[in-house]
Amino acid sequence: NALLTMQAGEEKQVKIHYTAIELYPVSADETEALNYADLLNIDIRLFRRMHESAQSSIPITPLFYLDKQLVSFQDTKPEHSQYDVVFFDAFSPEAQPEMWTEQGFKKLYEALKPGGILVTYSCKGLVKRALQSVGFRIEKLPGPPGKREFLRAWKESF
Repeated sequence: NALLTMQAGEEKQVKIHYTAIELYPVSADETEALNYADLLNIDIRLFRRMHESAQSSIPITPLFYLDKQLVSFQDTKPEHSQYDVVFFDAFSPEAQPEMWTEQGFKKLYEALKPGGILVTYSCKGLVKRALQSVGFRIEKLPGPPGKREFLRAWKESF
């Protein structure tokens, strides 16, 4: 998500401050094996810079700033109305039920700016109900290659 967001921001010349919350980040060897920089035609040095830094806030490019937080989602305390977009990319509700709770989605709802968007690949009924119960509006959209559909949830602008 970070790499694609950086690529889109660079193409559109938009400044992006990206916060990544990851308790167990992928190792340098694993990131090299993924070969995303070649697949997306992105400078390998930028790709490595994203993954070499430990928990920190660093500029990857003049337009893309990466803030890595090596913490569990449950331990995060985001500010209210701080984010425009949330990529909720946890493992499935069956594998990580603690990630898919109303309490967690409420935290994300409050962290989003009015009009902010949350996207997730899970379209399960319990996920939709939890999102709606904390105030999100939701819609199912066709998924990218390999995924049938995904959910887009948004916080209404007031």
